[in-house]
Amino acid sequence: MGWGVVVHNLSPRAAQAVLLTITLLGSDGAVLERHMEPIPVIPAGKRFFVGEGDVLVGSQRVHSIKAAVECAWFGGRSGREPRVSDVRIVKDSSGRVAEVRGTLINDTGARLPRLTAVSCVLSDAEGGVVGGGTGFLESSLAPGATAVFHITVGVSCSPASQAAHAHVSVRFF
Repeated sequence: MGWGVVVHNLSPRAAQAVLLTITLLGSDGAVLERHMEPIPVIPAGKRFFVGEGDVLVGSQRVHSIKAAVECAWFGGRSGREPRVSDVRIVKDSSGRVAEVRGTLINDTGARLPRLTAVSCVLSDAEGGVVGGGTGFLESSLAPGATAVFHITVGVSCSPASQAAHAHVSVRFF
């Protein structure tokens, strides 16, 4: 089972030190697992995409997902998120999502650390979330440099044939 969450900062100021908590619930409402996803900053008026896939919770079946967002403060500089281009969904011969590929362009003016996460949310043709995934850069990325990214581990979609769009966000720590 995979999940994808779109966090939209409706404020006219940057959201700083955001913490997204994803809680996976069983059919009886019991907490099966909790994921904490730190997001350093979400610029004013922007959306941020976070996804994870192939989450296994033992023999329990996940019935629903609860998302909670906390923001430490609003204001300050939002920094600049690296640009992404040529984002595409690659399906295998059976029509299942195999990976999400694209190019990361470091136009931030600073070196991106090795611990740079590239997250995607998969949506259907109507914009409904149907899955997600996260991958990491293989090495740091100098200013002005580009890197091809592949989100392979953890990309899932149920049903996979509904994945029409991949929305990508980048966060670094």
